[in-house]
Amino acid sequence: MESGTYPAQVVNETNTDGYASRVVVRPEANDSSLVTVASISVQGARNLEFQYMTIQAYTLTWNGSGGVTDVNARVADNIFVGHSKLGSQFGGVGIFGATNSIIDSSDITMGGCPVGQSLLLSGAGSCSAAGGSPVVQIKALMCGTSGSPQCPAGTLVKDASGSGVTNSRIHDINKTNTADHQQCVFLGGPQNVVFTGNTLWNCGGNQGIFFTNNGTGSNMPSGTFTRNSIGTVCDNYSTNACSGSQSISWNNGNGSVAIVNPLTIAFNSFAGVIVIGSGSTAQLVSGAGSLTVSNNIASKIATSTNGCPTFSGGSGTLANNYVVTRTCAGDAVLPVTLDQIWSNWSQATASGQPSAAAPDMSFTSAGTAALAGHSAGVSG
Repeated sequence: MESGTYPAQVVNETNTDGYASRVVVRPEANDSSLVTVASISVQGARNLEFQYMTIQAYTLTWNGSGGVTDVNARVADNIFVGHSKLGSQFGGVGIFGATNSIIDSSDITMGGCPVGQSLLLSGAGSCSAAGGSPVVQIKALMCGTSGSPQCPAGTLVKDASGSGVTNSRIHDINKTNTADHQQCVFLGGPQNVVFTGNTLWNCGGNQGIFFTNNGTGSNMPSGTFTRNSIGTVCDNYSTNACSGSQSISWNNGNGSVAIVNPLTIAFNSFAGVIVIGSGSTAQLVSGAGSLTVSNNIASKIATSTNGCPTFSGGSGTLANNYVVTRTCAGDAVLPVTLDQIWSNWSQATASGQPSAAAPDMSFTSAGTAALAGHSAGVSG
């Protein structure tokens, strides 16, 4: 693409269209500031790649309009975005049922204020209100409650399998509306999600990544969440209440939904709590899946009522986690406070921008080296 600013773009493909083996869209040079697109909506198309672009709103979804009405609707598949800037004051990232679609090595942000400009600095009057969505949504598609002959109510249409975000930064959701969702990432029942090597901060509320089902009869998300760093999720200038910082919130409705595929949360560094279960337990009901939470650094691992998660009706594993406050017997207490661990990743700047790259605390060789002088008892 030639350098410049482009209006909203839609790539639509029906079930009967042919499709290319691969189409790559990129500027002439490897510079994401050269091409800016108001929005890109990929509706049922496949085999596309966008590189080195600024995309102010990015959506992957099904072909056609008016919502999912047919279980045969084709969703976007095999869509790749790399080395790009995604999101703006008014738009974020939505992956709705789209399969095998990855965002890699990109910077993702969204909010009611310009990027890097806080409410405290600019005043709420000069910040336009954003929409109600988290900056990144990955959802399975369900038929509506009214249903249709082609799509009975509660039917799972597409599960967004194989999609996710890797090696990217997700941050600064500067919302002005307290009714808005305040997570950096919202997962509504997708399966086999890939989420690794990412850094998150300033999520606008008290949650970094929120796991839940997406409608009656749907299942909990599954996939691999590894080598991620989640700093301070509360941005200190959002109008939303900001208490009880949760890096991970796994909200299973007290076992009312099933986990049918494995979910692994491992080798991450979290400044907040890992919440497993929305009540007193983290039950897993009928299904062949399992939940593994291991080799993480976090302030605490607990249910929403501050107990140790227990598992029944399925399989769950909590092992080799290092925490500041222990609620489960298998956790090991960190030999150093999280404030010390994160001292070179300050959140004290007025804009909320970290002053340095996030430390690697993922129990890799580099991660354990970062604990130099404080590593007694830390292994794995």
